[in-house]
Amino acid sequence: MKRNIFRKIIIAINGLLLGSSTLFAQVPPPVNPVDLCMRLSGSSPNDVEIVMRPTTNILATDILSEIRYTISWQQPSLTLTPGFGIAPFNLLPQGGPVLSGGTYYQTFITQPGLPFGFNINAGQEVVIATFSCSTPLLADVYLLNDQYMLDNNIQYYYEIWGLDRTGTFLCTSVQIQPDLTVPISGWSVFLVVLLISGTIIYTIKRV
Repeated sequence: MKRNIFRKIIIAINGLLLGSSTLFAQVPPPVNPVDLCMRLSGSSPNDVEIVMRPTTNILATDILSEIRYTISWQQPSLTLTPGFGIAPFNLLPQGGPVLSGGTYYQTFITQPGLPFGFNINAGQEVVIATFSCSTPLLADVYLLNDQYMLDNNIQYYYEIWGLDRTGTFLCTSVQIQPDLTVPISGWSVFLVVLLISGTIIYTIKRV
């Protein structure tokens, strides 16, 4: 009888330990998250803007603690130029682009510790940063989280009053059109000329 009671006590303790470990392992999602979107600004073909959209109201007196996100692309010839800072966000590049596994990563970050200075309603879209891209070839640019970003702590993060308010991505990519004013490498020019010459010769022979 005593053995059965002792066994039940052991099982109950194990159950409590397993339950508590599961509880601590589950990280609750941020309360009142702020979502992000990347889109073409429309002012110029290759101008891009980053837009925030909170799920709840943000007061002018609320303190912006930190914003961090990373832009990525795979076209080696693409050049990304940050726009002017937008108060109170004033996001700046964290170093230069980093190449890893065939993908370029450019992180932007701000830690102002300042009040927003104006009210933002739930669902209202506010531009927090801009940048422009130039490339001689078609290129896709992405705003997302991948394993490299997670491993290097450069994934999207939004903090207000020291509390995590990180949301999701509402739009994650833009397509950058070729800029014909950007010089193409000598080999690329050679290949283009070769293709054109071949087409002309083929057409003449058929005639």
